[in-house]
Amino acid sequence: MPDKSAALSVRLPAEDANFLNQWVVEGADTPSEKLRKVVRETRGRVTAASDYRGALRMAQNLLSPSMEYIRDAEVAVGKHSELLARLGEWLPELLSYVYSAEGLAGPDAESSLRRLEGGVAMRVLTMMQSTMQMALTHDGPFYDPELLNKRMQPVLETAEVVAAARVRGSTRD
Repeated sequence: MPDKSAALSVRLPAEDANFLNQWVVEGADTPSEKLRKVVRETRGRVTAASDYRGALRMAQNLLSPSMEYIRDAEVAVGKHSELLARLGEWLPELLSYVYSAEGLAGPDAESSLRRLEGGVAMRVLTMMQSTMQMALTHDGPFYDPELLNKRMQPVLETAEVVAAARVRGSTRD
């Protein structure tokens, strides 16, 4: 049996109505089709984002148009940025992990916050390590081959300070 539909009457400011008419939406031509698609996608985001897998799908869908534009531009100019490619993989994963965090206000709030912080730290440090690995080659796949070389020195200096402080701290224990 087909789904029943409900007729809605909506008043929009002229500016929003013009936007809706001019907006190009794949698979939707009329304002009604566009609104149905927006409601369907929004409902999917709201319901799917409550778990990690749904939040990951939502984050990937949010970022994928930008990553596709970047890849298309890279093909056009014959260059590739490994940094942007890794960021495109890492960012949705981090966003979905945080977005799907549960129990932050419940009775186990403190342990939930600790788990969240640990998961975020693991993800951030993994991206830091990945970025440092990319810096091992002086002419890696970047639009500007000197990019990481230019910025790596202050990072290495900070890492040395952190390492020295940790050594000093461990000798006090």
